[in-house]
Amino acid sequence: MTWVGERSQRRRSVKDAGQLQQRWGVWDHMNEQYSALRSNVSMLGKVLGETIKDALGEHILD
Repeated sequence: MTWVGERSQRRRSVKDAGQLQQRWGVWDHMNEQYSALRSNVSMLGKVLGETIKDALGEHILD
């Protein structure tokens, strides 16, 4: 490979590494959002269960 070819190959590798890092950054952000969403849904489920139990009695949840 010529010197110019090696240089362009290195540039491509650096560019690919940057794109890969950006993708992982996006996935990390999505994982954080998913975790927060799961936590919120869990909390809402508990609140709904408590509300139903208080309004209709615990026997309704069995």
